[in-house]
Amino acid sequence: MRIGSTGKAVLKLERQLETLGAAPGKVDGVFDRDTFDAVQRWKRSHPKLKVDDAIKKLSHAAYRARVKPTKERRRLDAATATAARQGITPGATGRPVVNIQARLERAGYGFTGKRGVYNEFTRAMVEQFQRKNGLPPSGTVDERTWNKLSKANLYAKNATSPAQRIGEKDRQVLETERMLKRQGFKVGRVDGLYDKNTARAVRRFQRRQLIKKEPGVGKKTLRALRIEDKLRGNKKLELVRDFALMAKRRGLPPELPIITALVESNFRNVNFGDRDSLGMFQQRAAWGPRSVRLNPIKSARMFFDGGRGGQRGAVDFKHHFKGRGPSAYGAWAQAVQVSAFPDRYQQRMGEARRLLRAAGIR
Repeated sequence: MRIGSTGKAVLKLERQLETLGAAPGKVDGVFDRDTFDAVQRWKRSHPKLKVDDAIKKLSHAAYRARVKPTKERRRLDAATATAARQGITPGATGRPVVNIQARLERAGYGFTGKRGVYNEFTRAMVEQFQRKNGLPPSGTVDERTWNKLSKANLYAKNATSPAQRIGEKDRQVLETERMLKRQGFKVGRVDGLYDKNTARAVRRFQRRQLIKKEPGVGKKTLRALRIEDKLRGNKKLELVRDFALMAKRRGLPPELPIITALVESNFRNVNFGDRDSLGMFQQRAAWGPRSVRLNPIKSARMFFDGGRGGQRGAVDFKHHFKGRGPSAYGAWAQAVQVSAFPDRYQQRMGEARRLLRAAGIR
């Protein structure tokens, strides 16, 4: 576009510049000197951001960002609240303005121009924030506006207190999204914004990990995410965790499949054994097809639920051993495996528990 251009594209640009606080003059679809000067002002204040991109980034409700509750921040908030009672208007300068601009940035309205100066860009972002929060778009930070804007700071001591929820945008959420994506969950854009896609992925992860009654990403969920992320590539510990979670889903002790696999195969998926026994649990041909017995997850499922030929699994003995404590876990494994060496299972309890701790199972 150049001076003298007219049409819908010019009109759209003028409206956008007005929204962003660049003061294009009369909004009439004519690219005149006022429009040109407004474009130059925007470019000087935001050299790396196109007008279109800025407008797209404003079409959302206000975000929150997690910050540490320091004494300095508390004092600055108190000073800003005092100034807001009188009204903070264009032309103001100082630390309360810096605080307002920082809050606007965390809320997702960061195109405020020079730091510490309440200029037209800052006024436009305040108006945008006010519209999105049902307040009169006055461009002045009054007490009501500050009460809303102050919530853009989510004061927190760590990444889970309070829990990560929809509307939060910060590096802690970015870490959560990256871990979820690495573990195969669909989180949408990995941009640090906890949106509906992130929430859906978190709920799916929690179901897999048997985490209940924890809305958002709390202490249990983040711990499980970090453990799973750490275990990636360690096939042995991944299987330990998988077996333990399968046991817990069935109301069985997590040690049970671990001591059994340690005794039967030293936790290796072997394609040989006594007579026709195969796999980590050394199941014989009557239990199921070779392909199933050599699949660690499927063979563990047979250990829990029973074999193809009617062999009883660990669940079938739950009524007999439940409540008898860890000292009976070896006998429980023996009831399923019918081994010639029944005492060996209980002897591997210490090793099983060390593996469970390494895999993050409590």
